[in-house]
Amino acid sequence: GYVVFVGPSSVIDGPSPGFGNLRIDAGSLTLQSDASVLRSLTNTSSAATTAGSNAFVMTGGNASLQAGPGVLHHVRVASGTTTAFDAKVSHLEVVGGVLRVAPNATPQVTTLLELTGGTLAWQNGFAGTLDVLGDVVHVATAAGANDQPVQFLKVHGKWTGSALFDMSVGYVVFVGPSSVIDGPSPGFGNMRVDAGSTSTASSTSVTRSLVVQPTASLTVNSGSLTTTTTQPLAIDGTLTISSSATLNLNTASMTISPTGALRVVGSAVS
Repeated sequence: GYVVFVGPSSVIDGPSPGFGNLRIDAGSLTLQSDASVLRSLTNTSSAATTAGSNAFVMTGGNASLQAGPGVLHHVRVASGTTTAFDAKVSHLEVVGGVLRVAPNATPQVTTLLELTGGTLAWQNGFAGTLDVLGDVVHVATAAGANDQPVQFLKVHGKWTGSALFDMSVGYVVFVGPSSVIDGPSPGFGNMRVDAGSTSTASSTSVTRSLVVQPTASLTVNSGSLTTTTTQPLAIDGTLTISSSATLNLNTASMTISPTGALRVVGSAVS
């Protein structure tokens, strides 16, 4: 069964509120304390809202963010495994445990995805996309199971990275329209630029494969873009190396298709 909130102006408060299954069907729900959820969390109505400076904290061994048209304002995955179906979350954190994208699902993060611990994974054998309409901050979360090239972490905004996010088969996909890669040490296993323009504001590494799709562009604005893979860089769009940046190919080669272009300002390729 469920604890169901129907408003019109509900509040969750107390020293340690917790729920097995929680559902928001109508009205507004304000969190004045973090609320733990062991099994299932969903907002079933696009007219229902959640708010507050606190979060729904997923702590169950096998929990789920269920599909629903309503947006959950803040969800934190802290322990156990949480499977995300076609849910919508404004601010999603992974601090521990596992957040797993459900088979053939496209959960959305509308504002901010924070990856500071734990694991972000996909269901082996199935497509799945975590679609971030805003920004990503990656500190330490590992890229878990991903065994299909159609398993994506899609980024529309800015990526601020402090470590390598190493998807072994799937891709971190930038779709713009104007994405930026920044941070102390951003890095990717497989990276793809599918649409719009993506630019780097700090040195960036790619360890497996880099693809720039037709009509898309990648600009290395500062620092370096370093590849440590033997796979060719596939440039079907435009790759630009600015005068203050360097492209370090190491042992990698580059394939520029008839639709692709390499633009180098200065002599910044090694």
